[in-house]
Amino acid sequence: MSYSREGPSQLFSLKRLRGVAILRPTFRRVHRLMRAESHSGLAAVLLASIQWAGRASVEPKREQAFLLFAIALETLILPESDSQELTYRLRVRVAHLLGKDRSRRAELSSTIRDLYKIRSKIVHSGSYQVTDETLGQLRSIVKRAILRVLLHRTIRQFQTANDLASWFEARVLH
Repeated sequence: MSYSREGPSQLFSLKRLRGVAILRPTFRRVHRLMRAESHSGLAAVLLASIQWAGRASVEPKREQAFLLFAIALETLILPESDSQELTYRLRVRVAHLLGKDRSRRAELSSTIRDLYKIRSKIVHSGSYQVTDETLGQLRSIVKRAILRVLLHRTIRQFQTANDLASWFEARVLH
């Protein structure tokens, strides 16, 4: 017996989101970034990540949506082109971006490791079934990471992707 689902995994209403007071600064920041004459540096990274997450949000196939969310996270968290130790750097950076204390960072690092095992199985064998739970975990992490980067007082001041990469390195070494 096969199972298929059509359409986005969640109902989406931009009008409803605009009504959420806590999201208004985020929408204003994204709007300013989109209106800029040129998109370079960190603004380009943020907009690209938001676009990948948007595509993932409306993708009807869970495995495809999962991969698109993974791309959104990589685009945001690993803006430099160095591909060495991708999963490790991603795990550590997400943990430092979203984790408030050591135990939460360890938990996030472990979750990212597990999610990226799934990503690798999809990419390399093409035959992994993504559950609603794992898709939801990755979706939540991506959305939280985008919001954090958009609203973080220090990160908002950055102009380039290298500024963000340097900030991550300083956090890891601290």
